[in-house]
Amino acid sequence: MRIFFFLFFTFFYFPAHAGEFYLGGLSDHFLDEKEDVDLNESHSLVAYEQSQLVAAYFDNSYGEDTFAAGYHFKKRWGRWTSGVIAGASYGYRDCLEGSPDQMNSRRICPFLAPAISYRAYVDGMKVEPTLLVFGRAAVVTIRVSPDQIAQMVMKDHR
Repeated sequence: MRIFFFLFFTFFYFPAHAGEFYLGGLSDHFLDEKEDVDLNESHSLVAYEQSQLVAAYFDNSYGEDTFAAGYHFKKRWGRWTSGVIAGASYGYRDCLEGSPDQMNSRRICPFLAPAISYRAYVDGMKVEPTLLVFGRAAVVTIRVSPDQIAQMVMKDHR
């Protein structure tokens, strides 16, 4: 079913000059030694960026659905891209510390997420490993374009 959605969006929804997807997200949290919290470090991130506008879905550090939107201020130097994504997210129960407390309601929280990417080529396809700092977590993800996703899917089914 997931392959169907990838193919549908890749071939029918996104034009040839479409933006890029961020897929997957693994994190490491910056916590004080005395904090004993079991946090999610695999975030099921799916984000789309076009014309520097970013929309995203991910499981936050407390395992709850989170939606985010922002603008990616960035500069490219050869194979490197760095910048910051400024925006808002919905899904956290506390904007500064995060909170697993189900008594607090979810809220809209502003964010700034510094990011750096490196453009690499794997079997002729461009992939960009990306490091983001989101709140108190460093997150690693991969940025690819829709046509590269289609190439990967088609390559696997030949």
